[in-house]
Amino acid sequence: MTDEMSHEATELELFLVNDWNSYRHLQDCISNLERKVARGTYDNERAPKIFKYPVETAAKEYAKGYDTPWHVMFPVAVRREVEQSLFNDYCEEYR
Repeated sequence: MTDEMSHEATELELFLVNDWNSYRHLQDCISNLERKVARGTYDNERAPKIFKYPVETAAKEYAKGYDTPWHVMFPVAVRREVEQSLFNDYCEEYR
């Protein structure tokens, strides 16, 4: 998590890593990336896109507690911030 992220992005990322279902989905994506690295099919340009799915899942789950639709609460730009942050964390920790 970086300091220059927006408040919404920080909130979503914190929810993602602290919610069991969202975190499990994130771990599945990381395992998928590790398999791609092992097979030699890893593509650094396409890799950040895999984080789209756990981020969207977390956004939907977070928004269930509020009356605002998830895509309004967390617009595309905010979700992309979180995806990039997760990818950067992945690169620091696993690569």
